[in-house]
Amino acid sequence: MTSAPPAESLTSREAGLEALHPFTNDICASWREAATSKEHCAPLHERALDELKALADEGRVILLNAPRAGHGKTHLLGRVAEFMAEDAVVATLPWQSPESLTWENTGRGILSDLARSGGRPNALQRVCGGVGAVLLRRLIQIGRIPSTDPAQALQVLSKDPMQLFTDSGPARVIGDWFRRHFEQLRRPLAEVSAVEGLEDVEAWIGVMFDYVTQVNAASLAALQSKMEGESGAQVIRFVKLVSMWRPLVLVADHMDGLYRDATAGQTAARMALELANLPGVRLVLSLNQDLWDTSFGRNLPSAFEDRLTARSVSLRGLDEADARRLVVLRLREAGVSGKDSADFLEFIDLERFFMGRPLGSVSARGLLRHCALQWRAFVKSAPPAAHEPLEPAPPLLDDLQADDPLPTFDAHDEAEIQRMAAVLAHDSQGEQVEVSKVVVAPDPEPATPTLNLVPDASAPPVPAPFLSPPAPAAEPMIKLVQPEQMAPESFLLAPQPSPAYKPAPPALREAPHNSFQKLRQILSRLKVATDSVPLPDAAVAENTVRAAAASHVPVTPSAVVPHPTVQAVPSQDLLARFDALRSELSRDPATARLDWHTLNELVRLAGKRFTVVHYDEVELPGLSGRSLPRWSMHGMEVVFGLEDFADERYWKTVSSFVAGRVAELTAAAGAVNETPPQLKLVVCKTDAEGAKLAALIKDEIIPPSVRLLIDTVHLDNRTLASLRAMRQLIREAESGQQSTNDPTAVLGALASELDFFWKRLIRPR
Repeated sequence: MTSAPPAESLTSREAGLEALHPFTNDICASWREAATSKEHCAPLHERALDELKALADEGRVILLNAPRAGHGKTHLLGRVAEFMAEDAVVATLPWQSPESLTWENTGRGILSDLARSGGRPNALQRVCGGVGAVLLRRLIQIGRIPSTDPAQALQVLSKDPMQLFTDSGPARVIGDWFRRHFEQLRRPLAEVSAVEGLEDVEAWIGVMFDYVTQVNAASLAALQSKMEGESGAQVIRFVKLVSMWRPLVLVADHMDGLYRDATAGQTAARMALELANLPGVRLVLSLNQDLWDTSFGRNLPSAFEDRLTARSVSLRGLDEADARRLVVLRLREAGVSGKDSADFLEFIDLERFFMGRPLGSVSARGLLRHCALQWRAFVKSAPPAAHEPLEPAPPLLDDLQADDPLPTFDAHDEAEIQRMAAVLAHDSQGEQVEVSKVVVAPDPEPATPTLNLVPDASAPPVPAPFLSPPAPAAEPMIKLVQPEQMAPESFLLAPQPSPAYKPAPPALREAPHNSFQKLRQILSRLKVATDSVPLPDAAVAENTVRAAAASHVPVTPSAVVPHPTVQAVPSQDLLARFDALRSELSRDPATARLDWHTLNELVRLAGKRFTVVHYDEVELPGLSGRSLPRWSMHGMEVVFGLEDFADERYWKTVSSFVAGRVAELTAAAGAVNETPPQLKLVVCKTDAEGAKLAALIKDEIIPPSVRLLIDTVHLDNRTLASLRAMRQLIREAESGQQSTNDPTAVLGALASELDFFWKRLIRPR
């Protein structure tokens, strides 16, 4: 037997992996940093990259937007800059605060960014040399400079302009001549530029020549001093000179300092459009949605807004494949071994991480921060000892071979199963039967019970029973209820009070009192073999509904979701933690304010968990990256407006969608002569939001036709505290602070604590 590894080796392993930490850096300072890092090679946002490449030729102003920070806009800009490096000049606009929004600061910022680009020569040197080479070519082309071989001279000048300023190479002769006679050439060079302000242009050509021949602080200061005065005229002259050599792409990124400053937003928009109107200039505005809404958007004249949004590229979050590529790249670049990389990918389980999350909701930064937390836990987790055999996992249904026996039961268990079968057979008319009073006559030759997991296609459809947990202090019972008798609340399978039921006939009475407990024991043994049977997903449910509608067959909830979801039993620690959090939050004055993000997250997670609910998100036209959560159920469609009532543009868009959706449902139902499903718009408010909602209705931002479809859910302080406590526990699960890191498991375990809230959401209007 091999001995366990000593503690010193485990400590060494921890220290080595901690030193490699691949996920420490999740913020990119600039797109230039992204262009030089190896991470720009990760094939992320390929669709957006293709759009940006095409718009570089077609568009003047390009709006790159994301729902919020951390989606990888700066990294994408770095990839675009690398793609354009040989064909364009890419420079940063310094619009990161209201004070920077002047022409002089703009020009100085462009010069500083080009000078900081690194390398020898830097980007500013190449720009100054390129402008000189282009103007010299023009003089040769029009014959103002005689040449013994003009074709060869033009060919040499069309290549790397820095060859003019080196002591070797094919352009050395022309470069020597150009440097010797530059003072005589300044005026002709300015004249062939065709830029207004001859004297100023000549001065610009002079300081550019000085910088390219001698790079130092003095020559850079001379360039920056030319940006002073004349309300942007000097900046425009410089831009025109640069674009003679190559197209100029100006990038405005990290503009969050303009947040909620409408004046600054208007100034930036005006300057952006003026720069983009210059020939050969492209401009990229990189904005998060909140910055656009508060500083641009509705604060701009409609003409400005229309021109800025004419060419827009929207970023969505990562999918699982993108996330895996990014994590693998980080691990490889950090030097993590292949085995440790594979172990870490298995440890974080990206498939489970993405499960239940809306498409496009995982940002690159959010993923990296999640991985950083998981890396610390991974480092501290000791690998299994070589001598210690792993406990075999219970067999899943997919792992059973054709001749493997399914779980068997003893004679007592067989009797219990026969007893249940008798109850179900008796209850064919939808009666509610109490199992604890059922007696089944013994079968003289009992057959071996068979677990048939595949329904018989020839058998008539039987509604699947919904198992409701017993109410406290009530006699245990199984209720078989026809779907049409069920209230919508029962779809959530929360504990319900036991209604009155019809007594069974005398021949079926006086069963043992503990039948229900024995049933639970039998079913718990079946759980190992049936856990891997997947529930039908939302797409299957939706197809079932559509197929039934086409054949005029009534659809029941049991037909859509044949397997009910039984809520997990919360542990005492989890309940205690929930109660403590709720009590703490209820005393916090901040809890009285609505947390829209919390509401959105809980609606999404609940929609994913409840089996009779098909959850999806509707993209809102004209609001890039924003969507509307929707629950679809039998006979009802619920859309959730969970945004601030101060955002009039959002509520106009939501109202238009709801009105159009009602028309669609009505037309579709009329085509098959059926009743259309009920649609309602759920909005949440506290006392503080009541006036804002009333204003939307009064001003007809929400028109009267839509107002009739609104179901307003008022949230008191206790409800708000419960919602925030639930969200906090889910966050702890995601970060690994709970015993489970599955947020839906936490929601399921504590679903009954918010039972009042779920029932309120699906109540008929």
